[in-house]
Amino acid sequence: MPVILEGAASVTKLPHSGAPVDRVTVFKLLGVHVASNLKWSHHVDAITSKAAARLHFLKQLKRSSVGRDDLLCFYGTVIRPVLMSVFARCGIQVLLLRRRRH
Repeated sequence: MPVILEGAASVTKLPHSGAPVDRVTVFKLLGVHVASNLKWSHHVDAITSKAAARLHFLKQLKRSSVGRDDLLCFYGTVIRPVLMSVFARCGIQVLLLRRRRH
């Protein structure tokens, strides 16, 4: 898949199976937003927005007097995977240490 940078020479049409391909500034590939200027800002904004929306629901559950164990379950199954997927896609291995409460 060719990526054309903004400062590169302009290409009039990129044919694919006889049909022209539209030029886009940002596209999503395997869950990562890739921008034509190769900046991470669009991807970071998308992940931040997704996590913020889910944190809002966690706050609503807390206001509804949901138990601590249920809140932790919601966080672990709904919010944490969004945040950890960033590390998994980048190939970064993260070691998570859990503290045991006495």
